[in-house]
Amino acid sequence: MGASEQGPWDLMSGQLGVWYAQQLAPDNPAYNIGDCTEIHGELDVDLFVRALRRTVQEAEAFRLRLCVEGGTPRQFLGEAGEVPVHVADLRGESDPRAMAEEWIQADLDTPVELVGGALSVHAFFVLGSDRFLWYQRAHHIVLDGNGLSQFAERLSQVYGALRTGGDPAQGALKSVSELIETDRVYRDAQERDRDRQFWLETFSDHADGTAPDEPQGRSLAGRPVIHQQDLGGDVTARLRAAAKRLRVSFAGLVIAASAVYQHRSTGARDIVLGVPASGRTSMREAGIPGMTANIMPIRLSVHPGTSVGELARQTQRAIHSGLRHQRYQYPDLLRDLKRVGGTPLYDMVVNVMVADRRIRFGDCAITRTGLASGPAECLKVDVLSSTAEGGVQTLIEMNREHYDAEAASSVSRRYLAVLDWLSSAPATASVSTVDLLDP
Repeated sequence: MGASEQGPWDLMSGQLGVWYAQQLAPDNPAYNIGDCTEIHGELDVDLFVRALRRTVQEAEAFRLRLCVEGGTPRQFLGEAGEVPVHVADLRGESDPRAMAEEWIQADLDTPVELVGGALSVHAFFVLGSDRFLWYQRAHHIVLDGNGLSQFAERLSQVYGALRTGGDPAQGALKSVSELIETDRVYRDAQERDRDRQFWLETFSDHADGTAPDEPQGRSLAGRPVIHQQDLGGDVTARLRAAAKRLRVSFAGLVIAASAVYQHRSTGARDIVLGVPASGRTSMREAGIPGMTANIMPIRLSVHPGTSVGELARQTQRAIHSGLRHQRYQYPDLLRDLKRVGGTPLYDMVVNVMVADRRIRFGDCAITRTGLASGPAECLKVDVLSSTAEGGVQTLIEMNREHYDAEAASSVSRRYLAVLDWLSSAPATASVSTVDLLDP
């Protein structure tokens, strides 16, 4: 690579939002994101570690470093060997899994030095002759949740190629510089003006005419309290069948369920949900791990007479409209509406991640678990669905400054009750008939 291909580059729009937020609390680890993959079976350990190191070198987002030039944050590529890859054989320990989980939790809780330090880490633990854990973590400024999944898919491909004698270079990830250049062009394009106008018209009645134009003091929420639960196979199957019956996507139905939850929990009829989006609108960008994620404020109208079918269709339309304008950054919209430092547009974030590709390491059984996806200033629900594996996992995340584990567990029960009800409710059923009382 030449010097220009190594950077330094300006931060992308989504990265800048994370940069400024992290400056509010440099020692806050809330922007550490990560997941863990449990592997059962006959895994070639040496080959896996070799594939992991090779894929880390290929996925440039993991190698990004930050610097400050003239007061402006910028980024450049570090050397592949600078990305920590921790390998530990714990078979001789009394409780190898507990030791691995303790290491992982300590890493997630450790603040990251944005300037100068490594912004990501991988760890591989041998728990037994056929039991392994692979952990990946990155600061959100260089990677988003989609990037974690993209990396896992690519690692699966590289391991498979090395195992069968194929070419591991086939299907190599493209350079992160392509994402950076696309973002640079967008900032000066008419498309950005059109996106801005769409969101301003959608939330014209949410502007605060008394607020100042400049950002005001705000705080950064710490690592959230998390309650994780897997949906039962029966509920999962019924949800997918209901989405087909109502002619909406699985994600659309889950987001509609979130609107029902908010309506029944608060009585609100004007519902605004924060829906994470990839921030990408071309196939060329789709397969490059990086940080382009944005939050779309999806606005829905829900009242006692609203039927399941009506809400599902309304939600799908709102999502489709929003996705056409997903590049316009949510912090910029708040600034346009003069709401910076004030109340957000939404009270709940719902993040639906659907993995369509099977991650394989030979014939091993694979279970991926989300561990952290960033701060939770309000209620955040992560729904991870694997169409290949058939499972659905929910993570209820809440600001630990205001809620504890018991509260998160209670919210989880009530939220899952909505999903269960919606999975079998007739299209004509009123959304106000679901019971949210704790069992």
